[in-house]
Amino acid sequence: MVQKGRCTAPGTGWSVDASTPSVITGPTFNKDPASYKAGDVIAATFTTSENLDAPAPAMQLNVLPPVSMPCTANGGNSYTCTLPAALTGTETPQGQTEVSIRLADPAGNTASYAPRVALDFSKPLLLSSTPSQTTFKTGDTVFYTLNVSEPLSGTPGRPVLHVFADGVEQAGFFGAPIAETDTSFTYSRSVAWMVPQTYTVTVDLADVAGNAQSGVPAA
Repeated sequence: MVQKGRCTAPGTGWSVDASTPSVITGPTFNKDPASYKAGDVIAATFTTSENLDAPAPAMQLNVLPPVSMPCTANGGNSYTCTLPAALTGTETPQGQTEVSIRLADPAGNTASYAPRVALDFSKPLLLSSTPSQTTFKTGDTVFYTLNVSEPLSGTPGRPVLHVFADGVEQAGFFGAPIAETDTSFTYSRSVAWMVPQTYTVTVDLADVAGNAQSGVPAA
């Protein structure tokens, strides 16, 4: 408008944003623990300190080559980023793998995060199965030890044993281990409760990622 020979125009103004965006909750992965096998799809949800719908957060799985995980807005500054296809089992490296998150707000402030997931494409292996003796008499105690290649699923993670007497399964033959670590398990059973027969064992194994095999022959 014009005022006494002086021209003025409405001002557009501006704002200053000096705050770095941050992740305030999460990321929460779609598996707990975040251990993935071939055929799984990785997804993660997190909440940020401010609205980042434009530009959206960027996330990628840092395998070789890296794979982008597109992010969608859930509302309330919450975002879910998802691997566009299931893991094939050929991604490298396996083991603890970084998932990078980059945040950028409209002002250009940025922040980065690097949580990790585990990629595990191998079935757990039975490394050894050892009875304390090969022949027992009445009054003896059978001690039976298994060693496996990696921690197993469950709370606590343990193998499932199937004991057969002359080919007939003996349900509940062993109780809980009398000693165990993440990868070693020792069981016991009194011979006083055993019928004189030949005993064999098979084992079912499942790791934290969900790789599994059943009926593994043991000693």
